Order: sequence, then C-alpha cells, then structure tokens
Amino acid sequence: MRNEVLIVNGVAAEYADITAMKEPAGNGEPLDGAHASEQVAGSRRRVQFLARANSRRSFDATTVPADQYFMLGDNRDNSEDSRYIGFVPRAALIGRAERVLVSADIKGNWHPRLERTVTPLM
Repeated sequence: MRNEVLIVNGVAAEYADITAMKEPAGNGEPLDGAHASEQVAGSRRRVQFLARANSRRSFDATTVPADQYFMLGDNRDNSEDSRYIGFVPRAALIGRAERVLVSADIKGNWHPRLERTVTPLM
C-alpha cells in the first residue's frame, strides 16, 4: 500500500463510487471518512477509509509466501489485519465469507442493523 492505495503485483487499485460518511467514535465525536469501491487484480470490494484514524497507510512491497495470505480489512483504518498480525497460514482458513449473517451496532447498544442482515458481501 502507498498512501492508502492497494497495489497488487505492481498494479494500483482503482477507486470509484466514493461517498463521504461519518463513523461514530467512542468519544462521541464522529470521524470523517469515505466509502469506496476498490478494484484490483480482477476483484472488487467496498472499503471504508477514516481520515483521522491512526493506521498503516503505506508500507514497503511485501512478498506473500506460498500457502500464506495477506489479509486486509474492509474498514481499512480500523482493522487489525495482516499489517499488524502478519500473514495468515492457509491451514487456518476454514471457509469463504459470502454474506453478512447478522450485524449489530456496537456503538448503539448492540441494536441489530437489519439493513445489513443476510446481505451479500461485495
């Protein structure tokens, strides 16, 4: 990643459908952020960026060893992913996530977020 742009095998991701948003924060003051569609290496997903979050937005090129995976969270600036925990061995993967089964608003008394329940992942 360079300045929050994902690069896979030397090809930079393209970002589209960027929309501003606000993420609730623990101190009651929401963080400014953005949702975007990220496309690279034949794959597309929705990601979220938080401008004021302290996150590893840039790092050196990394070679992923065979039978290992480099995991990135979709909430890029609020994910404890491979930027922090390292590679994930293939043997540790038990399935493929395809849908949100249940979603709860952790900052809103754990009320269910029905609009996200049983929705496909992008």
